[in-house]
Amino acid sequence: MVELSPLDRVLNPAWMKSSRKNKNLRFPAASIQDINSTLLLISEEAFLIRILMLMTVLMSSPLLAAPGSDSEILCQLLPTDSVLQPMASASGASPSLENKNEKQFWSLIGSVQKVFQPILKSHHMQIEIEADWDSQEQNAFASHSDDRRWLNLYGGLFRTAQMTLDNYLLVLCHEMGHHLAGAPQHPFADLSAEGQADYYATNVCLPLMLKGANNKTSLLKLAVPIQMKLKCDHVWGAGSEDSAICQRSLMASLSLTNVLSALLGDAEVSFFTPAKEVPSTTLQSYPSFQCRLDTLVAGALCRRQAHPTGKLGDPDNCSFHQFLEAKGTRPACWFVHAKSQYELNSQ
Repeated sequence: MVELSPLDRVLNPAWMKSSRKNKNLRFPAASIQDINSTLLLISEEAFLIRILMLMTVLMSSPLLAAPGSDSEILCQLLPTDSVLQPMASASGASPSLENKNEKQFWSLIGSVQKVFQPILKSHHMQIEIEADWDSQEQNAFASHSDDRRWLNLYGGLFRTAQMTLDNYLLVLCHEMGHHLAGAPQHPFADLSAEGQADYYATNVCLPLMLKGANNKTSLLKLAVPIQMKLKCDHVWGAGSEDSAICQRSLMASLSLTNVLSALLGDAEVSFFTPAKEVPSTTLQSYPSFQCRLDTLVAGALCRRQAHPTGKLGDPDNCSFHQFLEAKGTRPACWFVHAKSQYELNSQ
């Protein structure tokens, strides 16, 4: 996959759309050329002025909703509308154990609504769910326009080969995370960044959804690597229900990430090959699939869970502390941590 420059991510972000019905709208080509040409010619003294001009163009664009308009900003689970059915089995998946059907599709959606309804109500937030079982689209979306918010869900992704029920529950948690996970967020949008939504999914949402389920029984069907079992046991307590939820979350994370990676023709990811990329600024677009798995794992291993409305940037959450790195820290492959006071004093 081609890595976009920060400027390209702002000018042509895959996660933004102007209309619920127009899936191919982009900035006018002339506008992009004019802006890029101008930026090549500007002097250092005029840089801030040109950036303000760029922001003016963005704010006037139909991609950003004006009050009373029917435009919206939208985040996709996958950064494309054209995805292919994976042919090979994805690691961690056990498709033969589950025959998915429409009743299960609606049941999973209803269970998320039931758990999060009182949470959303207490914070005066409402999220509308628009689901289409008959759709062939292999994607999912979180979107907002003015003071309205949506989850857009499709049967096409649910019916994807190798997609398990736990996988799809994780998809729902990721999309909820776009609305609830807090900073870092997408530029000019009240929607959490992709990495943040992933982290929220296993740190907050999935534990809420799996609480009280037959998690230890579910683990009997999953080949949890001993290394990952020991990590969950170390953080949550050997043999505990919380450790079982952690292990179940890790296996859902591995299989879902490989399902999504296969849809786009990318290589399989693994618990044991962490992402090596280290961006200089926090990514607001899509991390690599390996980085996304690393993030999901980190969320499950962070004992200091955030409030369901999302305060993951608080210092009392899993984060760097002087020389030590807490288990469950958001990985450096997408998140740039604030420097500790020791590092600041050493400069």
